[in-house]
Amino acid sequence: MSTPAEQMMQRAAAGEFGNPINMDQYNAAWSEYMEYELSKRGKKPIYHTISGLWEENSNSGKVAHSGRVQEEIVIPAGSKLLTFRKNSENPNAPALSLVWVSYED
Repeated sequence: MSTPAEQMMQRAAAGEFGNPINMDQYNAAWSEYMEYELSKRGKKPIYHTISGLWEENSNSGKVAHSGRVQEEIVIPAGSKLLTFRKNSENPNAPALSLVWVSYED
Protein backbone atom coordinates (compact mmCIF):
# COMPACT_ATOMS: atom_id res chain seq x y z
CA MET A 1 0.00 0.00 0.00
CA SER A 2 1.41 3.37 -0.97
CA THR A 3 1.33 6.51 1.14
CA PRO A 4 -0.90 9.46 0.21
CA ALA A 5 2.16 11.41 -0.96
CA GLU A 6 3.21 8.51 -3.22
CA GLN A 7 -0.33 8.29 -4.61
CA MET A 8 -0.31 12.00 -5.42
CA MET A 9 3.10 11.70 -7.13
CA GLN A 10 1.76 8.77 -9.21
CA ARG A 11 -1.30 10.80 -10.20
CA ALA A 12 0.90 13.76 -11.16
CA ALA A 13 3.27 11.50 -13.15
CA ALA A 14 0.27 10.08 -15.01
CA GLY A 15 -0.58 13.62 -16.15
CA GLU A 16 -3.81 13.95 -14.19
CA PHE A 17 -2.97 17.55 -13.23
CA GLY A 18 -1.55 18.60 -16.61
CA ASN A 19 1.97 19.18 -17.82
CA PRO A 20 3.29 21.36 -16.33
CA ILE A 21 1.29 20.57 -13.20
CA ASN A 22 -1.64 22.88 -12.55
CA MET A 23 -1.12 23.59 -8.85
CA ASP A 24 -4.75 24.57 -8.30
CA GLN A 25 -5.89 21.13 -9.50
CA TYR A 26 -3.11 19.43 -7.52
CA ASN A 27 -4.03 21.30 -4.31
CA ALA A 28 -7.75 20.61 -4.85
CA ALA A 29 -6.97 16.88 -5.14
CA TRP A 30 -5.00 17.01 -1.85
CA SER A 31 -7.92 18.86 -0.22
CA GLU A 32 -10.41 16.20 -1.38
CA TYR A 33 -8.12 13.46 -0.08
CA MET A 34 -7.79 15.14 3.34
CA GLU A 35 -11.55 15.73 3.64
CA TYR A 36 -12.13 12.04 2.82
CA GLU A 37 -9.61 10.91 5.46
CA LEU A 38 -11.10 13.19 8.11
CA SER A 39 -14.63 11.97 7.35
CA LYS A 40 -13.54 8.40 8.15
CA ARG A 41 -12.38 9.41 11.63
CA GLY A 42 -15.82 10.29 12.88
CA LYS A 43 -16.78 12.90 15.36
CA LYS A 44 -14.75 13.99 18.37
CA PRO A 45 -15.57 11.98 21.53
CA ILE A 46 -16.79 13.67 24.70
CA TYR A 47 -16.08 11.79 27.96
CA HIS A 48 -18.66 12.16 30.75
CA THR A 49 -17.48 11.16 34.22
CA ILE A 50 -19.66 8.66 36.08
CA SER A 51 -17.50 7.90 39.12
CA GLY A 52 -14.06 7.14 40.40
CA LEU A 53 -13.61 3.47 41.31
CA TRP A 54 -11.61 2.28 44.30
CA GLU A 55 -10.23 -1.22 44.80
CA GLU A 56 -12.58 -3.25 46.98
CA ASN A 57 -11.22 -5.56 49.63
CA SER A 58 -14.35 -7.60 50.26
CA ASN A 59 -14.34 -10.99 51.93
CA SER A 60 -16.27 -12.61 49.08
CA GLY A 61 -13.71 -11.56 46.46
CA LYS A 62 -16.46 -10.97 43.90
CA VAL A 63 -16.33 -7.15 43.86
CA ALA A 64 -13.17 -5.74 42.27
CA HIS A 65 -13.89 -1.99 42.44
CA SER A 66 -16.64 0.25 43.83
CA GLY A 67 -17.63 3.90 43.68
CA ARG A 68 -20.57 6.25 44.13
CA VAL A 69 -22.32 8.55 41.68
CA GLN A 70 -22.45 12.15 42.93
CA GLU A 71 -25.49 13.24 40.89
CA GLU A 72 -28.21 11.69 38.79
CA ILE A 73 -26.90 10.59 35.39
CA VAL A 74 -28.81 9.59 32.27
CA ILE A 75 -26.74 7.42 29.97
CA PRO A 76 -28.30 6.90 26.52
CA ALA A 77 -28.84 3.30 25.43
CA GLY A 78 -26.00 2.03 23.27
CA SER A 79 -23.43 4.39 24.82
CA LYS A 80 -19.87 3.19 25.17
CA LEU A 81 -18.56 2.81 28.75
CA LEU A 82 -14.84 3.08 29.47
CA THR A 83 -12.64 2.74 32.53
CA PHE A 84 -9.35 4.62 32.68
CA ARG A 85 -6.50 3.69 34.98
CA LYS A 86 -5.56 6.49 37.38
CA ASN A 87 -1.93 6.83 38.39
CA SER A 88 -1.66 8.91 41.54
CA GLU A 89 0.76 9.19 44.42
CA ASN A 90 -2.25 9.76 46.69
CA PRO A 91 -3.21 6.43 48.35
CA ASN A 92 -6.82 7.67 48.73
CA ALA A 93 -7.27 8.42 45.03
CA PRO A 94 -9.43 6.09 42.93
CA ALA A 95 -7.69 3.33 40.97
CA LEU A 96 -10.00 3.78 37.97
CA SER A 97 -12.28 6.39 36.44
CA LEU A 98 -15.58 5.24 34.88
CA VAL A 99 -16.93 7.36 31.99
CA TRP A 100 -19.49 7.17 29.21
CA VAL A 101 -18.84 8.53 25.73
CA SER A 102 -20.91 10.76 23.46
CA TYR A 103 -19.81 12.39 20.22
CA GLU A 104 -20.01 16.06 19.24
CA ASP A 105 -22.52 17.04 16.57
